[in-house]
Parts: sequence; structure tokens; C-alpha cells
Amino acid sequence: GSSMARWLRKSIGLIEAPNISRFVRSETELSRAKALTVGHQDLDSLIRLKLLRPQPLEAAFSFVFVRNPFTRAVSLWKYLTRKGHYPSSRSFRAFIDDIVRENSKPGPYNLSGLSMASPMACWVEQERWHGPSVHYRMENLDDAIKDLSARLNVENDFPRVNTSPPATDPLELSIDTIDKILSFYQRDFELFGYSVDPPEEAFRISTKH
Repeated sequence: GSSMARWLRKSIGLIEAPNISRFVRSETELSRAKALTVGHQDLDSLIRLKLLRPQPLEAAFSFVFVRNPFTRAVSLWKYLTRKGHYPSSRSFRAFIDDIVRENSKPGPYNLSGLSMASPMACWVEQERWHGPSVHYRMENLDDAIKDLSARLNVENDFPRVNTSPPATDPLELSIDTIDKILSFYQRDFELFGYSVDPPEEAFRISTKH
């Protein structure tokens, strides 16, 4: 997300409105924006609050990046821990337990509890507008950047910022944790066509519960 925002800010003047106060302060600026991102805010919620109108969203080109639910969950755990939004003492297994128990949903905010870990379908399957025009996979990032560059007539190189350090060893997953991920992110697996088997290069299956 940070890399994409930097790329589009430099290339096409992307305007960022990561919170409601930005909408209130900069209504004129936002109305003239050629490109807009609202961070992790839910667009349905912003339409409901009359901060956005559905008609321009329907007419605009919009896109979203999705990711394998297994690797996305790990990435979110590391990110939220690194940013201090989640206790560093809590294991990945505990993180999954917490997001399942909390079951928080996206709204007109960037982060409320563990809302950032909500299923991707919550952002994509919208009720007040049709949702993003195009879905890209993070696993095919280079191809996605080429397609976006052509669609948006962008020639600048894509930056790589705010990336997590590569994992040195596969993360151990218990059968119990796998079942919880499959259940909590069931719609994501269905909607985006990801395998229900954890990627072998990133995970090691444990028989312990």
C-alpha cells in the first residue's frame, strides 16, 4: 500500500484521505482529485456518511490488490506488531485466535481494533457501489504494475517501501490454526480462487493443536 501510494502520488498526483477529518478539511481539493485513496477505510461507510458519492465511484477506474489469505494474515500480524498496534508478545496462533474472536469489520476508520485483518471480501463486496473495477494479485505484482502503468499512462519506476523482512524459516502452523484461517477467510478463498492449502515455501504443518 505504501509503495503504491508513493508511486501514484508521484506519477498522477494521488490524493490521500486516510481519515474523515481530511474529507471535512479538504472537500474542494478532494472533489478535484484525479486519483484518490482512503487507506483502510470502508467506502460503503463513507458513502453512508455522505463523504463520498457512489456515482463518481461507479464511473471511475478503481482497483484492489488481494493476497493469499495465509500469507496476508502473517504479513498483517508482523505489520501490526511492528507498528505497536498488537502486542509483540503474542504469537501468530494467538493473533488468529484474537481476530476470530474480535471479528471486527472495516468502517470509516483506518484501524479499529483488528479491523485491518478483516476478510478482503469486506472491502471488495460493496453494497452502495459496485466495488473495485479490477482485482490484482500481490503474487503477480510485476504483471499488475505493467497493466496499471498502461492503463494510467505511468512511466515512473515502482518503488518498494514499507516491506517486511523476508522470513528465514517457514512458520509452523497447527491444524487448529489452519482450520480457523480457512473458516474466517472462507469467502476470500472462494472469491479470489486461492488454494486452501498453506503455501509450502512459507509454512510448515504441525500435528500439534
